[in-house]
Amino acid sequence: MRVLIDCTDTYHSGLNTGIPRVVKNFVNNASIFGAEFGVECIPVIMQGRSVFPLNGLADQRYFRTKPALVASLDSFYLWASRGLAAYLPFRSIRRFLLANRREAGLAWCLYYPVRALKRLPLIWVPRQSSPAGIEDSLGPSDILFLPDAFWAGRVSEIIPMLRERGVRIAYFIHDVIPFSHPNFCVSEHVKRFLHCWQSVTRLADLLVYNSRYTREMTEYYIKMDGVLPPKGAVVYLGHDFRAATTKEVTHPELGNVLALSSNAFLCVGTLEPKKNQNTIIDAFEKLWKQHVDASIIFVGRAGWLYDDLLVRIKRHPEFSNRLFWFDDVNDSDLVLAYQRCSALVYSSIVEGFGLPLVEALSLGTPVIASDIPVFREIADGHARFFPPTDSFALAEAVKAHIATPERSAEAGSQFRWPTWRDSTRNLLSEIHDLVGDR
Repeated sequence: MRVLIDCTDTYHSGLNTGIPRVVKNFVNNASIFGAEFGVECIPVIMQGRSVFPLNGLADQRYFRTKPALVASLDSFYLWASRGLAAYLPFRSIRRFLLANRREAGLAWCLYYPVRALKRLPLIWVPRQSSPAGIEDSLGPSDILFLPDAFWAGRVSEIIPMLRERGVRIAYFIHDVIPFSHPNFCVSEHVKRFLHCWQSVTRLADLLVYNSRYTREMTEYYIKMDGVLPPKGAVVYLGHDFRAATTKEVTHPELGNVLALSSNAFLCVGTLEPKKNQNTIIDAFEKLWKQHVDASIIFVGRAGWLYDDLLVRIKRHPEFSNRLFWFDDVNDSDLVLAYQRCSALVYSSIVEGFGLPLVEALSLGTPVIASDIPVFREIADGHARFFPPTDSFALAEAVKAHIATPERSAEAGSQFRWPTWRDSTRNLLSEIHDLVGDR
């Protein structure tokens, strides 16, 4: 039996955040543990009606949809647009400068020539030296597992064809936020998600969820359409962060902040509405007015609908003094940041999971988190909680932590969570059980 692991969007994007991190960890560990379940795990990319195998995500035998030209455009518009937007007083202009590339704005204009090139068939054809597609060899003994962004639109065409051949289909559901909180998403993202969702509910033999909360919400929306949910299983995301073996932070600015701040609090995650970073800033402004010695460090890429937040951060009188933002921190430096900060502050209004919670608690870092169902599911009894949009309550939680840090450390010391190896074993077990059910 073969398990084909879709990496299409992760492979072409080249990113190492959010969903791509999940995909990479499943791929890397499935190749090791597949033999335990008698399955061959093969990472694949898909385009049109073809399936191409990969020798890992570093395989360079195929044309990428994000070549150097796209990366250069990305770097240019992010540098130029953020710099201008932070100091321009006109909100409409800031929206134009910081709009997602799929919406009308500077990024869309810069990216248009590349998007036109991507439509040429040659862009999608593998090099002559690379292997042919394996779609003709697939059948009832195979399972296609899709942990990547199914709504990206690159894989929808071939899945019905594989289903007709008897290939079983298993989707990994990260969240249903475009259903429950569309105001936190780019409109184009919501449209694509809703369009692809029909294929998920119609074609899936198995839905794998990252939390009980995600399962509950997904099955609720499926039943609203008058459809019975497919077989489902919860497989928690793992972690692979271990205590750092080095003491040096390679990011010079982050290293200085961690060395000089006695009460440095960390917030890890993309700048976007659902992460609710504005409430964190509100809370720390209250603390600073009370002369509380504390600083806040945001670590994460700029995402979408973040223009007002970016301007607020860049123009804040405490920016680069007690308020910091870094979008270029690598994993080894992030581990050191977790270990050296006073606590992680995670203020999301809604999430499908909460990987920074797991990473921080697994490293012994105290956590102050918004009181939402999935965070309770992960960290109940191991973190301080506050109402998500209540900046006063968050400020009080930060003061309580500063006053009694040992209480927070004791709560987190009992935390235990699966590693990525454990998570992948659980995943392969559920996929193997799917074969028995069939």
